[in-house]
Amino acid sequence: MPASPRSAARYETLFKVKVLSVNTLNKKGKRKRNRRSPTFGKRPDVKRAYVTLAPGETIDMFEA
Repeated sequence: MPASPRSAARYETLFKVKVLSVNTLNKKGKRKRNRRSPTFGKRPDVKRAYVTLAPGETIDMFEA
């Protein structure tokens, strides 16, 4: 099973919302220069998921 349907099911059960679609994105980490020596380091790669909810659905992250 691809990652997006699994992610959609996970978000629906975790947040109790109706998910229309999930788009995933792999961002490469940037190459950064080291100040002390002439070498380069690398920031970590990041995987992001953009979740589209059904109209009227919201996820309340910080409830009062």
